[in-house]
Amino acid sequence: MMIGILRMRNIERVETIGSTRLIFLSFLINIAAGIFLYYGLPFLETNPNRFVIILLLVLLTFSLTLLFIIYVRLQKFISKGVVKVLDSVTEGEGSTKAIINRVNDNFSFMGIGARKWIITGDTFLDMIKRVGARRDEIRILLLDPNSPEAKRIARSVDMEENELKEMIKDSLIFFRRMKDQRMNISGRLYTFMPIFRITIADNRLVYLGFYRGRTTGKGTPQLVLDATKRLSFSKPFQEYFDMFWNDKNTRHCI
Repeated sequence: MMIGILRMRNIERVETIGSTRLIFLSFLINIAAGIFLYYGLPFLETNPNRFVIILLLVLLTFSLTLLFIIYVRLQKFISKGVVKVLDSVTEGEGSTKAIINRVNDNFSFMGIGARKWIITGDTFLDMIKRVGARRDEIRILLLDPNSPEAKRIARSVDMEENELKEMIKDSLIFFRRMKDQRMNISGRLYTFMPIFRITIADNRLVYLGFYRGRTTGKGTPQLVLDATKRLSFSKPFQEYFDMFWNDKNTRHCI
């Protein structure tokens, strides 16, 4: 409890410092604008466009103040580990291939069937060999292919009832083959409908997607979180992964 209180006090202190900086910067901007207007009055009095110039100066001051406000707010998000929002889990920086290329030390994934990873072919295979050969950890947490939720998801995305089941089984065969090659890879199965699609790369970056209703994560955005920040939003989702990884109802499969 005491640790929690101290953490809250630290957060409040950081937010107070941020607000103080904002007030101070706004104060400096207004002083600068006031000095400019004071020394520029002789020029403005003889300029036929003085009212337009004054209006522009007011707008400039307002715009700079607004920019500082936005900057301070963004800094708050950054300090809590929010890196960026990606539009897709299949294209650009959020694609499986792009994420794989950034992994060097360890890799954890929680999702439905891991098919998006496997279809990258040699890219994913090279990452498994690169990480696994150094005895670093690869953890794969997938939906149980025999669970009722697997059948429900298949029906909701217009798949044959056993199609998703077989896809997950194919993924398990792939990972077991890697295990047989002495790669340090482990896999477990859960039976509930997943809420989040979680990828943890090197315990440094967390890619957070979500599932809409009983559907796959395709077409949904991803939130990228920096796990190295002390008060990062990534911490609860890393703990969420670990909670189900260690849950007594989660079945070992690899």
